Amino acid sequence: MADLKTSEKLGWKSRLQKQNAIIEALRPLLRLEIQSGDTNTILQSDTNTVIQVSGGVPEGYVEELLDVVTNSNTAGQRYFLTKTS
Repeated sequence: MADLKTSEKLGWKSRLQKQNAIIEALRPLLRLEIQSGDTNTILQSDTNTVIQVSGGVPEGYVEELLDVVTNSNTAGQRYFLTKTS
């Protein structure tokens, strides 16, 4: 990361190229999805990352599906875990 500091040794064009390389490497993490699956796996492509977790709802909790209004003023749904005890 020291290479990204402003210095006379590293010109603006080189800094920009390094910053773009970092952004491209992090791009799959910007589109992170968490899904329920049969096994615990991480699937990564050039455009996104999917984390699949197994196991279902933890003991002592119940899963609730609520209808919500999203930021774009459209209907959506969200899952919540509520402790039963």
